[in-house]
Amino acid sequence: MDLDGGSGPFQIPNSIESCQMLMALKFGGPGLSGTIPREIGRLQQLRSFSIFQSKIYGTIPSEVTNLPHLKSLAIQSNPNLQGTIPSNIETMEELRTLWLYNNALEGPLPTLANRELRAIWLYGNNLTGTIPNSWAKDATQLHTLYLGNNNLTGTIPPSLGSFASLEVLSLWGNQLEGSIPKELGDLSKLKHLELYGNRLSGEIPSELAKLTELDSLWMWGNRFEGKLPSEMASHNRIILHLSEVEASVVKQVV
Repeated sequence: MDLDGGSGPFQIPNSIESCQMLMALKFGGPGLSGTIPREIGRLQQLRSFSIFQSKIYGTIPSEVTNLPHLKSLAIQSNPNLQGTIPSNIETMEELRTLWLYNNALEGPLPTLANRELRAIWLYGNNLTGTIPNSWAKDATQLHTLYLGNNNLTGTIPPSLGSFASLEVLSLWGNQLEGSIPKELGDLSKLKHLELYGNRLSGEIPSELAKLTELDSLWMWGNRFEGKLPSEMASHNRIILHLSEVEASVVKQVV
């Protein structure tokens, strides 16, 4: 079922639970308002659920995590949607993609015990707390991780270097501190690394030169020091994004 609210105002009815054979639900547009009904959690055949660019308000009901076969949860660009990410989202064993970006979600990042997750997009919210150390152990198939433009604190966990399939790591626009862990150099499939707009410091680890698939490295808006490792300077594939001040600090190579 695909309903676009661009043609007029509407809400998702509580009676949606009567559509027991639905496998996909997609709502969107400025005409969509109201809240997400808890009855969504009774659609046991649902594989895909999406709400985008709407005036939906309230919170994501925990009943959404009762959907045993859901593979894609995409609730994005709804500026009035608040509350926390349901804590029991880790129980959704068949979930492959979690897209909850550009909302007004708050609270900590969820625990992940789903080894089938492929992509997590949580950028553009008001999420707080630290990045869990356990993520790399539990979400072993992850290839895309977007956590930018939140209020995350603490350091970058060295355990993130264990994401064997990770291709995109985006942590920009948070309040992360400390140095770049050398373990990120173990992300052999990484193509895109965004670290800009944090409070990171220290030297850029030479281990990043091991990222032979890396195309772009965004690092401006931090407090790096030292010299750019020569191994990286000779890496023709990398597009290095630094501010003028940072470039003057690290422009010399070892």
